[in-house]
Amino acid sequence: MPGAPDADRRVSPLSEATDAPRVWALLGDKAGDNAQVLALARALGWPFEVKRLAYRDLRKLPNLLFGASLATLDRRRSAPLAPPWPDLVIAVGRRSVPVARWIRRRAGGHARLVQIGRPRAPAAWFDLVVTTPQYAIAPGPNVIELPLPIATPAAADTIGDFEALPRPRIVALVGGPSVAFPLDAAAARRLREHLEAMAKTWQGSLLVTTSRRTPEPVAATLLASYAEPSRTLGFGATPGPSPYPRLLAAGDVFVVTADSASMLADAVTTGRPVFAFGEPRSVQPLPLSWRLHRRFGTDRPGAGGPLRRLYRWLLNIGLIYGPRRLDLLLARLYREGLVQELPDRPMPTPPTAAPRGTVAGLDLVVERVRRLMQER
Repeated sequence: MPGAPDADRRVSPLSEATDAPRVWALLGDKAGDNAQVLALARALGWPFEVKRLAYRDLRKLPNLLFGASLATLDRRRSAPLAPPWPDLVIAVGRRSVPVARWIRRRAGGHARLVQIGRPRAPAAWFDLVVTTPQYAIAPGPNVIELPLPIATPAAADTIGDFEALPRPRIVALVGGPSVAFPLDAAAARRLREHLEAMAKTWQGSLLVTTSRRTPEPVAATLLASYAEPSRTLGFGATPGPSPYPRLLAAGDVFVVTADSASMLADAVTTGRPVFAFGEPRSVQPLPLSWRLHRRFGTDRPGAGGPLRRLYRWLLNIGLIYGPRRLDLLLARLYREGLVQELPDRPMPTPPTAAPRGTVAGLDLVVERVRRLMQER
């Protein structure tokens, strides 16, 4: 690939049949990240080509060291990257950054780069950065901060055997522990008590699923048999297609652990009531990244002067990165009425109103990307 002739550096022509740009969607190994890339690519309405990428251990080093290169890419396990080059590259996270920039260089500098999430690189490297509050990326003319990750409504033709469960069907989406929101066996017991009380009070049923990040003791607590009608689905335990889309389609009320922005987004996109379960960590010591961020990454008085400016500069160029501030994400979701805090006791009747307002983030991003391509 690096040895391609100079002729391959030319700008790829638009499709001869339409005026649509040529779009590449770069995918990695994280399902939630890939879902965001695909959701945006599909929403644009243009034909797009999926490029599945795998990375070497060098991916763990700062992107600033690699520039526009394939140094971090495992080429044997990745899709080929060859002409005709794209007009638009949609990617996510930090791993794809050197590769996306390499593609733009091979396209003669013409390809637009849209990066989702936290690239851990200067925002100026991209035409558009689409991020969310937990990453605390500095505002800029090419930065869009959405309240939640990009998500699209669950696509399930049928909910299958979930149909037999009494309504309201309470769907619990369980992630894993984070610095801000620990999820240990004790927290799992409290969550289980919440779920049991909701199902009993509302005379409904439970659908409980764990994820790849759920610790075994947590899964054991939450997947054990319930007195109320229920179905439990351990991660990877169900053969065949993932039941996740059916769960989203079946739910009347959702309870989501606060550690997972992508599962919160999926639940909110259904348009049904969503509760977040999360008990902020108060124990010490906090990791170094959190202590540094509390000292230098805020605007509070005494936050550091020159040292704060140095810290923010290092953050912005990607040499260091701050903690995932899920507390900031959750605060915004509560403020905008998209998610509710799980109460100590369930209300007498199940909520029926959808979250206040809708997540219009995808439409906003589509409009911005279309404008970018018109400016070519």
